Amino acid sequence: MRYLKILSVVLLVVIVAIVAYLVIGFKMFSAVDKSIEPDCALNNYYSKTYNEARERFVEKAFSLSEKYSGVEIDKFSVPSKTDSLLFVDICYIPAQGVNAKLLILTSGIHGVEGFAGSAVQLLFADRFMAERMFDSVGVLLIHALNPYGFKYCRKATENNVDLNRNCMVNTELFNTKNNGFEMLYNLLTPAGKVDVMSLKNQLFPVIAIKSIVTHGMPVLRQAALQGQYYFPEGIYYGGKKYEPQIDSVRQILERVVGIYDTVLNIDLHTGYGEWGRMHLFVNPIGDSVVEAGLKRVFAGETIDWGSGTDFYTINGAYVDMISAMFGGAVVLPMFFEFGTMNSSTTFGSLRSIHTMILENQGFKNGCKSEKDKANVECNMNKLYNPESAAWQSETLRDADKMFDKVFDNFIR
Repeated sequence: MRYLKILSVVLLVVIVAIVAYLVIGFKMFSAVDKSIEPDCALNNYYSKTYNEARERFVEKAFSLSEKYSGVEIDKFSVPSKTDSLLFVDICYIPAQGVNAKLLILTSGIHGVEGFAGSAVQLLFADRFMAERMFDSVGVLLIHALNPYGFKYCRKATENNVDLNRNCMVNTELFNTKNNGFEMLYNLLTPAGKVDVMSLKNQLFPVIAIKSIVTHGMPVLRQAALQGQYYFPEGIYYGGKKYEPQIDSVRQILERVVGIYDTVLNIDLHTGYGEWGRMHLFVNPIGDSVVEAGLKRVFAGETIDWGSGTDFYTINGAYVDMISAMFGGAVVLPMFFEFGTMNSSTTFGSLRSIHTMILENQGFKNGCKSEKDKANVECNMNKLYNPESAAWQSETLRDADKMFDKVFDNFIR
């Protein structure tokens, strides 16, 4: 009996130690690399607000129209219950000679990620739009595909729809089942107002680890992130129909893309992956020609084909919709994902998911206090729009290097 008591005490101490490690480690986790030096010249491409980013994009578009013939500058508004000044802006520079190739560069499909995406588009326009590239290559720049999320620092639209789960040619997408999400609904969709200091939120890593032990981290990540279509109040909701801007952008794509033989379709994102590092990320490719084309364009780079344990596959991806729309062309889809939270680590992945859970809960139900609201907003910025000057510089350095490769292997 004495030994049983001793064993019970030891087990209790071990459990308390594990819980303390998880709670403290989760709370203190930071992905910031302090060894990286910022570059003020690069950081000047970043805007402070959606309105500033939009103004700078439009200004750049008009400067390009003075340099090249046939440039089309367009915009369309996105309906809103609260804001009549939400626009997606388009700049199309047609190939000046033969219509052989098209490069599409899209920002802000996940609104708050548009700060980095807009900066990358301005960098590309400044450093890579040399006259020689337009002989046989056109460029289509799509700015702030989710202007509501960009302006109000949300990932989703005003309708709580994740646009990158809302795109597909076949509307059967909206009947897709995500059994993992339903199974983990209570973890992923808490009720009530956000109370950051509640026991449930303080113990989130313990609760989540229990789910991981039961189902595995890939299952948790896939359930949360692949997209779901039955719970409008939940994270990564893909909707029951296309959001208005998807219908609008499809009309532009149908008019522009079809005249080119080969399309490189780059969608700009932030959030997942190693802090300050660009990741090349696609859903699994079932076409050997497309796979070979991507390997040629990004030769020497590591591409996550959606089969690695660090990333995940998604339903309703924007780049996949464009591929499906143009069967007569070779469409090469690619996500440029600029990492922030070291999501390949357990704490990084849990922090990312928890941040999204609380932000979504706050949007739907509100926050218990202004302090809770500020905490949620701060963590959203850390995840998708870091204020770190070093991170901003490193993001654009990586983009600059990758566009060099794109220029050599696709544009030239």
